[in-house]
Amino acid sequence: MSLRQRCYWFFCFLSFSFMLEYSCHHPDANKTTFHHNSAVLRSSEEFTSRYKEEKLLGEGGFSKVYAGECRSTSTPVAIKHISKEDVEYVKVNCQGNVYNEILEVFLLDQAAGCLCDGSFKNPAVIGLMDVFQLETEVIIVMERLPDTVDGFDYLLEVNHIPEDKIKVIFTQIINAALLMHKNGVFHRDLKLENILVNRNKGTPEIRVIDFGCGDFVQNEPFRDFCGTLEFAPPEHIRGETYKAEATTVWQIGVMLHMTCTGVCFETSEYIKKDKEVLKNVSKECNDFLSQCLALDPNQRPTLEDLLLHPWLELTGPHEPETLKSTSWTWATIPSFPSSSTGSNPNVSSTTANDSLLEVLEYSCHHPDANKTTFHHNSAVLRSSEEFTSRYKEEKLLGEGGFSKVYAGECRSTSTPVAIKHISKEDVEYVKVNCQGNVYNEILEVFLLDQAAGCLCDGSFKNPAVIGLMDVFQLETEVIIVMERLPDTVDGFDYLLEVNHIPEDKIKVIFTQIINAALLMHKNGVFHRDLKLENILVNRNKGTPEIRVIDFGCGDFVQNEPFRDFCGTLEFAPPEHIRGETYKAEATTVWQIGVMLHMTCTGVCFETSEYIKKDKEVLKNVSKECNDFLSQCLALDPNQRPTLEDLLLHPWLELTELLLKQLNHSKEVIIMGDLNINWDVNQGRRSLKKVMDEMNMTQVVNDPTRITKSLKLT
Repeated sequence: MSLRQRCYWFFCFLSFSFMLEYSCHHPDANKTTFHHNSAVLRSSEEFTSRYKEEKLLGEGGFSKVYAGECRSTSTPVAIKHISKEDVEYVKVNCQGNVYNEILEVFLLDQAAGCLCDGSFKNPAVIGLMDVFQLETEVIIVMERLPDTVDGFDYLLEVNHIPEDKIKVIFTQIINAALLMHKNGVFHRDLKLENILVNRNKGTPEIRVIDFGCGDFVQNEPFRDFCGTLEFAPPEHIRGETYKAEATTVWQIGVMLHMTCTGVCFETSEYIKKDKEVLKNVSKECNDFLSQCLALDPNQRPTLEDLLLHPWLELTGPHEPETLKSTSWTWATIPSFPSSSTGSNPNVSSTTANDSLLEVLEYSCHHPDANKTTFHHNSAVLRSSEEFTSRYKEEKLLGEGGFSKVYAGECRSTSTPVAIKHISKEDVEYVKVNCQGNVYNEILEVFLLDQAAGCLCDGSFKNPAVIGLMDVFQLETEVIIVMERLPDTVDGFDYLLEVNHIPEDKIKVIFTQIINAALLMHKNGVFHRDLKLENILVNRNKGTPEIRVIDFGCGDFVQNEPFRDFCGTLEFAPPEHIRGETYKAEATTVWQIGVMLHMTCTGVCFETSEYIKKDKEVLKNVSKECNDFLSQCLALDPNQRPTLEDLLLHPWLELTELLLKQLNHSKEVIIMGDLNINWDVNQGRRSLKKVMDEMNMTQVVNDPTRITKSLKLT
């Protein structure tokens, strides 16, 4: 939907006795910074002049949906007609202005992450294209994808869906539901008929439709049920209240049960039966299903838990071969071109006005990520007047060789921001092919946004990366506006202020840094200049929280080694000092070691000096910390551990925490005698091998998820 259409939708005529101050579930989402979608009264003539209506696709109790076509572009659309008396409205306060919103339109657009600033983009939700509010009805125009049927018809057509394909479909459904909930939207009627499936793709792709029964996610339980009664959760059948997430998980279980059995489902009948074991699917699938369909809602896993269940195999090791046959969206390890080496023919880095022949087809590192399904962030030429009208610039925060960063404030919301100015001649661009369209992307902006997991569909969300808020491409400079967190300093100043950081707190900080770096790499981004000055630390929190900043030296992760170094030369890896090539992960691990060495010693570091010395043992930290440090700072890059290895090192105590949780688990797991000593030569501990077999490799990346995931084993 165009910006002009959004601005055109304005105030409608109904009045209400309540007002919603809306906020999505993103921690940084501003309650009032959504883009309102109210529709003015428009004419049926305008609708018929824009769209051609064709056959009836389906109808429900309150609406009818037709196939159609946009007359000007021949784009296929789905057209939903709802009688005016059945349309529900909600009042929303947006920046002091009150709008009457069509509830279904609001929920549909926000479920896709298109309204509230800071929402999570959710491409699995059907796209909203237009809205007409006529005198007797509301017409909602949505995208209509070719060769697509609803999940129920897909099941009838295919007859038997292999379990591997069921996993692919339900991974998408769960991910879509999780993002809807994070955006504050509760669909409330998830069923096969409301899931569209592309039937002619090797890997099926899904879209969620029909938000007519939807509501807002809330902490308080719901009482009145709106949706398909046959699939209502048991707690509603028992006359109790029900909660959003537990209900969504139940409905996912219902859809999976029908997909696996081919039999219609009815909650009131299911709760009378003994627990069943399906014979045509795996043990893991049965376990997944039994947890979704737990009669006690408190026993059902969360949506995040479901994504960590071994059945979906998202937390286990990925074989590179899976890259060749998949085309959907989640994130792990293909090859990447570099925009700086000059050796890759797929990349160009010149100014936006130059004629570029090279094109990068970008993909994040998940094996199922589609190479062209990212949301491009190209900035059009904008005016300095527009920038100054939006943002107030304050004191200088810092400057580097190519940029200056100022503190600032968003004028309309008083939100603190950081404003980075880069001279146009120092801005690097890359051409990216997105669904057949080629865009000139500002490389630093692209890397920053993708490192945070905000561009390529299915990327890993990485909240430890500083948030991108706005971009202005002016005639002489580019201005990048980012979030600015209160009471935060860079890691170097934090070290000077605190003087001595206890080792327990160092562990907390570096666990976050390593996890952030791992997710950046999985999202295909190589920061290349990790140093204390590029790590922001919240100094007033009991548990320090970090943010990674400054992707000006960044590049794409690639299998081929790099030759030219871009970053702080004092912290370059030894292989570069020796005139050799260097690789992304080994360099990132080295830079983590440099930061840790400076944090533990309080002394500046220089690689060229360090490699001349004998191996040192720091006396003010533990033996485990020394071992961790010596491995990060191994002079031979092949001897350095991977980022995943670092998270499993005994110093961080994450694996010990995992073992404690395993010991308290009700399920008996025969693990044998574990050698939990770090194996320098193998670069892996035997515990990691056991975890690989248990499909739990990634669980330790986020210790807060350990307990959750264990109850799924």
